Amino acid sequence: MPLAAPRNLPRLGETNQLDVFRAPIAANVRIFAGAAVVLDNTGAARPARVATTDRSFGVAEREYNNLAGAAGALIVEGRAGVFGFRNSTAGDAIAQANVGATVFWSDDDQVALTNGGSTRSAAGVVVAVNEGGDGLVYVRVSLT
Repeated sequence: MPLAAPRNLPRLGETNQLDVFRAPIAANVRIFAGAAVVLDNTGAARPARVATTDRSFGVAEREYNNLAGAAGALIVEGRAGVFGFRNSTAGDAIAQANVGATVFWSDDDQVALTNGGSTRSAAGVVVAVNEGGDGLVYVRVSLT
C-alpha cells in the first residue's frame, strides 16, 4: 500500500551533495517525505508505482503537495542512496540470497523481487535484507 503520510526513511551509509536531485513534479501528485520517487515517461517526478516506463530517481526528503497544481508547478528535491523499503510477500519476497539483484517497485514504500510479469519498473539493487532485524530491504536507489 502506498504511503499515506510522511515517514522517516532508514538509510545505510552517508550521502553527499552529488546525491541530491531536483525534478519537476507531475500534475495532481502528492509526494510524501520518505517516498521513493521516479521519473515518468515525460520526465516528471511522482511517487514510485507499478509502471513499466518509470525510472528510479531517489527518495523525497520532505512532502510536496501538487494535487491542485499543473505539471512542473513544484520541484521535488531528494537524495539517491541506500534506503530501507518494505519487503513484498509470497513469491515476490526478497531474501538474503537476493543481495546484488535488481528489484522492482510495488509502490513508493515497497519493493518486489520480480517485475510482476513485465508490469513494474526497476527500483535498484539490493544491498542488505533485514539489517538489524528491521525487516526492511535496503536498496541502492538512483537514476536508472
